Amino acid sequence: MYNANTTDDQQELFVLVDEHDEVIGTVLRKDAHSNPKLIHRSVGVLVFNAKKQLLFQKRSKTKDTFPGYWGISVGGHVNVGQTYEEAAKREMEEELGKVLEIVEVKKHLMREKGETEWGMLFAAVDDGPFPNFNQTEADAVDFFDMQEVLEKRTLQLTPAAKKSLELARDFIDSGKLDQLIAQKEQQ
Repeated sequence: MYNANTTDDQQELFVLVDEHDEVIGTVLRKDAHSNPKLIHRSVGVLVFNAKKQLLFQKRSKTKDTFPGYWGISVGGHVNVGQTYEEAAKREMEEELGKVLEIVEVKKHLMREKGETEWGMLFAAVDDGPFPNFNQTEADAVDFFDMQEVLEKRTLQLTPAAKKSLELARDFIDSGKLDQLIAQKEQQ
């Protein structure tokens, strides 16, 4: 779902990569989001609270893709010259107004109808609140029980959010989320 009336900078430069995630150049946002052959990099951060609820953001109606849908806590693209981790931290600052300690969850290739991304998913723990979230990027942010969202389909999720929640299950089932929460509580 594409929004022609977006406020997103369509001239923003993304890192262009091949099937093996090797950098081969740059690509404009507008081109990357309309041609699945132009593989680019993205990041996502799953922010959990101590109750293991996941922070979701309702995408602004002015976003270029999936306006008004619910996405994961933080999501964005890797800019030229950035690592995945640097991009995740930049996106946290831009979207939530704060940078959290993150751990890697999983790197994955995601193919959608109009685009293809190499994504790196991270996790963090913070109970909020997030009063300085970017209201140009999101209309709302709130914690929800992830399992309830998946089972009851209470939120209209972006395809990237659905994929991220699938990947999060392994992270949670392995006990890594419990370890991350315990580390946060010791700080």
